[in-house]
Amino acid sequence: MDRTGDIAVIEEPGRRELIELAVNESNSAVYITDSAARIIFINATFTSMLGYDLADVLGKRAREVLGSTHYREADYTKLWADLSRGRSVQEEVRTRDKYGREVWLTLVLRPVFADDSSFKHLVGILEDTTESRQIQSLQRDVLEAVAQETPLVEVMTMICERVEAMFPELVCSILAVDADKRLRPLAAPSLPPHYSEAIDGLAIGPACGSCGTAAWRGEPVNVEDIDTDPLWADYKSLPLPLGLPACWSSPIKLKNGRVAGTFAFYFREKRGPGAWHEQVVRACLQLCILALERHEAKESIARLAYYDPLTGLPNRSKLREEMERCFDRTESPEA
Repeated sequence: MDRTGDIAVIEEPGRRELIELAVNESNSAVYITDSAARIIFINATFTSMLGYDLADVLGKRAREVLGSTHYREADYTKLWADLSRGRSVQEEVRTRDKYGREVWLTLVLRPVFADDSSFKHLVGILEDTTESRQIQSLQRDVLEAVAQETPLVEVMTMICERVEAMFPELVCSILAVDADKRLRPLAAPSLPPHYSEAIDGLAIGPACGSCGTAAWRGEPVNVEDIDTDPLWADYKSLPLPLGLPACWSSPIKLKNGRVAGTFAFYFREKRGPGAWHEQVVRACLQLCILALERHEAKESIARLAYYDPLTGLPNRSKLREEMERCFDRTESPEA
């Protein structure tokens, strides 16, 4: 390494090593092509993101590896027209990795030209946006289900199932908190029936597992070792035999501040939530609030329509409906 004044000048071999180190440590996947758009380099993140080693893709055209499932030939023609003018191009790409998993990518393409203005290289920079797409899809489907007045339990079950598909390492559970401050299971599709039966009617409190304690405190409770944590002393016989040694639960707070339920992740190993878990839970809590508030509003309207607000007794409309139902049963051939 030479020095010019106070500036260190790195000789070419060392400079190349540093550049390669920087590219490989990037959070973005990077590939470089030759003048014929054949891949000649990928960084380590490309391999971890899509599963391909350099040997898998060397000499292949980028579109063979990353070809979007919804791209047409006209789209490629326009893409190359923009690149040939020296423009960087950004695209949303839906493709599949080496193992067939569908992935969504944000792709930025930057052309590199030789001194004679001929096309020399193409640099592709990829960001994996699969998870954010999954959240958007879940939000859209839940909003549609709520708008169609899908039963609350079905909506909550859908949320759990979709989250578990994103994270095979966990089991999802949603509980309601009733007017008597007792837990009522709403959805836990991957937990056995006896688990929900054991929790049903359990009073929330300062040492009531992760969910009962989160509802009591009104704040998230993360337990990374159920076996030794005092919050689970009376209840650890439920999750541990199922291979669930950790639990992170967040309260579902309505707009008025009332805790109406809990949203929990049971992990299959002793651990706490990662950044991506936290992002998904934030989105799911809002969906749960929406579903619960819509459900409570519907029940409130039904009470106003059929029960006297002062006495709580059925009104004429309710009595008429019950009488018609009785008459229908009496007149039925099966009666």
